[in-house]
Amino acid sequence: MHIMQYLPKSPLKRYTKSGEQYVKLLVGDRSWRVKVTYCRNKTLSYFTGDWLVFAKENDLKEGDACLFQLLSNGDGIVMKVSISRRV
Repeated sequence: MHIMQYLPKSPLKRYTKSGEQYVKLLVGDRSWRVKVTYCRNKTLSYFTGDWLVFAKENDLKEGDACLFQLLSNGDGIVMKVSISRRV
């Protein structure tokens, strides 16, 4: 299990500022506050902070896929996460 999770081609770049901020990830009726870091000069973003807690509590395994749906960008970024398990 990794303590950080890279995101492909900075899908959050329209919603985040360069540096670190927190996002709320929702799975069912549970939520996690996870730090996301966005490096504008490298067009790279990744989850850190409580990502490992999120991954463990959702029993994520190598090969599982997470689909992130932006629900809110008002006072903070909120994303619904759908998990597709590796067959």
